[in-house]
Amino acid sequence: MSREIYPMEEKYQEYLTDESKNQGSAVSISFPESEEEIQEIMETLGKENIPVTIQGSMTGIVGGSVPVGGHIMNLQKMKRIEAYTDNDGPTVTLEPGVSLEELEQGINRNFKGKGYFWPPSPTETTASIGGVLATAARGINIAYYEDTRKYVSEIHLVDGMGKLHILDKSSLDTVIGSEGLYGVITKATLLLEKKPEENWGITFFFEELAQVNDFVNGIEEIEDTPFGYIVAMEYVDRASIDLVESKKEFMTKIKELPDVEPEFNHLLYIEIGGKEDAITQIAEKLMELVIQCDGNPDKAWAVMGEAEIQRMRAFHHSVAECTNLFIEEARRNDDRITKLESDMALPGLSLKECVEFYTEAAKANNIDITIFGHVEGRYLHANILPKNYDEYERGRRLLSFWNQKAYKKYKKITVEHGIGKVKSDLAGCIFTKDQIAQIEEQKRKYDPNRLLNRGNIFSEDAYDKDCSVYEAGSGL
Repeated sequence: MSREIYPMEEKYQEYLTDESKNQGSAVSISFPESEEEIQEIMETLGKENIPVTIQGSMTGIVGGSVPVGGHIMNLQKMKRIEAYTDNDGPTVTLEPGVSLEELEQGINRNFKGKGYFWPPSPTETTASIGGVLATAARGINIAYYEDTRKYVSEIHLVDGMGKLHILDKSSLDTVIGSEGLYGVITKATLLLEKKPEENWGITFFFEELAQVNDFVNGIEEIEDTPFGYIVAMEYVDRASIDLVESKKEFMTKIKELPDVEPEFNHLLYIEIGGKEDAITQIAEKLMELVIQCDGNPDKAWAVMGEAEIQRMRAFHHSVAECTNLFIEEARRNDDRITKLESDMALPGLSLKECVEFYTEAAKANNIDITIFGHVEGRYLHANILPKNYDEYERGRRLLSFWNQKAYKKYKKITVEHGIGKVKSDLAGCIFTKDQIAQIEEQKRKYDPNRLLNRGNIFSEDAYDKDCSVYEAGSGL
């Protein structure tokens, strides 16, 4: 075997799990430092028919980087930013282990004063670029900047046999969002955008769900212009707020924020970008709208400037972080407990209907949940908070019930955080049979021995699953 491959030992145990808290197993691990090393390792393992699980920062919550035997290839040492260009448009070429935070720092340092940035903005800034591309993660900027694929021009991919492929814009859809099924992303060229001239952030608070629903409906009628536009629109429920406030004093970035007054059960964060005059006009419309919805504009938190905007974003990151901490604490009492989250898109529903979709069934089954996420596309995340294993098992049934309801309504389930291993049983409900056939065709092309990221997206019987159980539906 290659000198870069090490047998699994006690010191490598942390690489057997990710933020999903699922536990895997492996017999060996490697930490390649170059594209050539990755090719060598893949060629070696391919000849010996050894399965490979690809890892980055391991911040995913669907078990995508949890190994199922075989070899772990961890890319955390692939951190070189190779080139910055500003010819036909600003770009960055980098290795997959670079984190979002490191990318931002590099852009600010090398394009000083030009105000460039990479629009995809997943909540976890320690996430690696390779992981972001593998899952097509988007984040808070989705309301304006849309899909991650728009901001990539080239990818280097080493397939399951160790062969290097250089993919341009015409073929990137094959790899972005494929969760490592076809190969190892070894390099990517990212397309940057100019930051808005100004950014304002306004957090509005509401007592009743109907109020925030009317407010969102009004916002969605406000038209963007080239000079002023809504960058982000994020919802947070009271349970999420309470969870953050219980731990806020330990969180440096947000501990100085005031507590949310107890009468407010819903929070909506709006971020506006553009020229100052246009932003002012949008902000004024929002203040008028909140009055029309029986809200109080005087209670809103309004901020401007990058430092304050980042603090608001840190608050929203802390909602997800505190949910993960809750699961960590529950696991200390029972390590069978893992993260349970529904992150489906429910675009046909109003915000009120979307929230009630989750809360009514959770309340009926006496299960605690938090709800937060993107208003655009109704990508809200419902996280189950089990205090013991009995509640965890009921939570698993609740997730299945939500999936059934969504499938019956849309005949398709759309998820945001990837599928990984946690949601692989839903593959037949997420992809059509034609799409599954296309994935299988690409798998034969890039990984004919089926060694890469086994268990991701498709469980063993996923190719045969037709979701007929969801057609019929069932209760809890």
